[in-house]
Amino acid sequence: VRTPRPAHSECALIMAQDIKTRLSAYREKKAKEQEEQKELPVPVDGGSKSKILASNPGLTPDNQRRESSGTQGGFTDQPSSSPWYMKVLKVSLWLILWRFFIEVEFGIVFVVTSALYFLCTSLWGSRRKPWEPSAYSVFNKDCEAIDGTLSADQFERELRLGPAAVRR
Repeated sequence: VRTPRPAHSECALIMAQDIKTRLSAYREKKAKEQEEQKELPVPVDGGSKSKILASNPGLTPDNQRRESSGTQGGFTDQPSSSPWYMKVLKVSLWLILWRFFIEVEFGIVFVVTSALYFLCTSLWGSRRKPWEPSAYSVFNKDCEAIDGTLSADQFERELRLGPAAVRR
């Protein structure tokens, strides 16, 4: 004897309700974590870190050290940016090492390895600021999409009515 299977729409409804309950539990957990972060003790350095935490509730203790290195307690575009003379020193050192590797006939290996290193460090080094939205809308407040995101509804309207139908 077979038991009747629920209709497809009923399965989708059950799954949507499960996702909603899990999402609400996750949001409650994150809200509690943010409340705990606001209650961090005042540091010995005069409280500049606590001011940064209070003004940016999304700032976690892991990235507070990195973000608080800006000037006057604020944020800079690149918290770990080095002065111009350090950049000149690094480029000079790279050129000297490149010349050495050319002499030992490993110049192209050095260039390729350097390119991979610079590629990886530039990709890993860029972090999103606490106030910037994520490219993935599920991580944004109220699942808000960023500008320029193509949604399924917009795509369908463009197919049916043409591209001029979706201008805002």
